[in-house]
Amino acid sequence: MNNNVNGRPKCLAIDRFPVPPSVNTLYAHVNGRMIKTRAYRKYEQDVFRWLNVEVEQIKQIRSFFKDIGSYVVHVDTMFHMQKGRIICKNGKPKRNDTSNRLKALHDVLSSIIIGIDDSYFWSGTFSKCPVQSGDGHVDIVFWLREIESYGKLN
Repeated sequence: MNNNVNGRPKCLAIDRFPVPPSVNTLYAHVNGRMIKTRAYRKYEQDVFRWLNVEVEQIKQIRSFFKDIGSYVVHVDTMFHMQKGRIICKNGKPKRNDTSNRLKALHDVLSSIIIGIDDSYFWSGTFSKCPVQSGDGHVDIVFWLREIESYGKLN
């Protein structure tokens, strides 16, 4: 299996990215307009703080996506969240629609981090993993794929 695409790796991982809010809390209607909520603005601030710390990682990310051309992106996402947010005391899954967090994550990744339109995000997976302490974080792996590969059976 070829591990490179146009002389660059096929995949790139970033870790400890801020956990986005649910899509249900991104916007509010105020005087007939939709505006970003406090939760969404706080998330964007968390992302900018992450950017200021992860300068080298940002250079790698932007280099990876430079001249993406006819490739599209598969995004694998692991949400590391406090155990109490995703698992009930009785051990059953808690109502926590993690897929509702993908919209804010993809918007921020495409516009602020990578600098491409999120129309390049063609596929992906997401999962959640409990953590005992801390606010949680997101680990992400980007895979470049030829756009034609989506019409073929693997």
